[in-house]
Amino acid sequence: MMLGRVGRPALGVVQQAAASSLSQAAKEEACTWEVGEARGFRDIPQPPRSFLLGHLPLMMKKENARNQGIFHTKLQEQLGPIYSMDLFGDTMVWLHDPADAQTLLSLDGPAPILPGFDTFIEIRKLEEQKEFFGETLGLISQGEEWSKFRQAVQQDMMRPKSALYYSREIEDIAMELLDKIAGSRDVGGRANISTPCQEFALESIGLIFLGSRLGALQGSEDGRQLIESMGHLMAWSFPMLILPLKAVRWLPGFSETKRHLKHLAEIPNRRVNEALKTLDLDNLEDESILSKLVRRNGRDSKVPHVMAMDSLNAGIDTTAHTGAILLHHLAENPEKQEKLYQEIVEHMGPTGRLTPAALAKMKYLQACQKESQRLLPVVFGTGRQTQVDMVLGGYHIPSGTKVVRAGMITSVSSEHFTDPESFVPERWLRADPKYNTANSFANLPWGHGPRACIGQRFAKLELYMMAAKAVQRFRLEGVGESINIATGMLNIPDKDVRLRFMER
Repeated sequence: MMLGRVGRPALGVVQQAAASSLSQAAKEEACTWEVGEARGFRDIPQPPRSFLLGHLPLMMKKENARNQGIFHTKLQEQLGPIYSMDLFGDTMVWLHDPADAQTLLSLDGPAPILPGFDTFIEIRKLEEQKEFFGETLGLISQGEEWSKFRQAVQQDMMRPKSALYYSREIEDIAMELLDKIAGSRDVGGRANISTPCQEFALESIGLIFLGSRLGALQGSEDGRQLIESMGHLMAWSFPMLILPLKAVRWLPGFSETKRHLKHLAEIPNRRVNEALKTLDLDNLEDESILSKLVRRNGRDSKVPHVMAMDSLNAGIDTTAHTGAILLHHLAENPEKQEKLYQEIVEHMGPTGRLTPAALAKMKYLQACQKESQRLLPVVFGTGRQTQVDMVLGGYHIPSGTKVVRAGMITSVSSEHFTDPESFVPERWLRADPKYNTANSFANLPWGHGPRACIGQRFAKLELYMMAAKAVQRFRLEGVGESINIATGMLNIPDKDVRLRFMER
């Protein structure tokens, strides 16, 4: 059932205001102008709910919690492109129309508020965590505190050359990854790449933000512990996203979770302290992220330490699973893999390096990565807590409402993409007849606006290196195991990713 929309002509006013450099006051005025034409907030459709617990039992139902994609696809089919659910006195709204997502995100303001971090913020304030964070709670903070931290790190994180500075070293790590995979193959050439991809991601992030190699691909204790602790946190994080700390404290296993959270803070903190002992800030040829962050914020600042923690927490599983899924898609689509191989040979040669100059020309490599992420993204979507009144889907959405863009559903919807279930990198090449012209807000794998993924340039470089070096050396083949995703705080492959690696 598709619900009708009210006040759509006025939406253009909101979008034009958002797209221009108008003041926040002007945007709020545009929103208020449209609100008068909208239906009421309580008229937004909802699924059946429990009288006492709202929609919590429905969301926590095992099959719904494990696969949010299927769950919200069914809700969309039943209720339309916008609906809401009640949790602990809050009403959360879900969006399936990219035009509504564009309105929501265009009215972010300079310091967007991300719902779902409250419990994680409170945990960082616990006595046993305070020593690691000092004056800042990092990228999961909100409001002015978040803005201050982001300004302290953004310039050094978002410049293209900041990531490319590490291109040769990350390529070396990618080759170590492939050596490890090659050594783990069975007699049929098959290998499980799930854990090696985590080790590759961790080793790359450690190089960038800790100022040294962790030795994760060689099985170092710090590397093993970080991967183990992150795995525990990811498996345990869904209740932390929807439950307050006072409820989470009573869940079985919370003490174990606190132990793992301490590992995820202590190891990066110790490693950064070790790197600081030998850091020569007067050597301006050292353009490493750690050196730049320390120069900008001072040796006594906790900003470099917390940036390292947040980068490890956000980057280990996201990059690892995205990379494993990318190799899976290439293995399952040999004609696309061959097209990529020809581009690799043209710009890198059959055994050469992936230089920044070569990478800039390799549009098909970049398209393969983007298409894989469209099909099986590792995040559900984009969440915001509104800071002004607005109209979404024809309904008045008050300031302070928690809203989620159902990105993993819109990115595979036939309303927005032709042949949406197929791996078609050509849809991201402007000169190709298959080039996609859907609303760009139908697919936002890295988020949008001021709170877009701050580490995306580094993550993309890691993914390009992994895929390019793998296809340069091996012919990848599927082993008949279809991969889907299981959802939690992140989407992860629903089974180990196994592929056949045949030397070229």
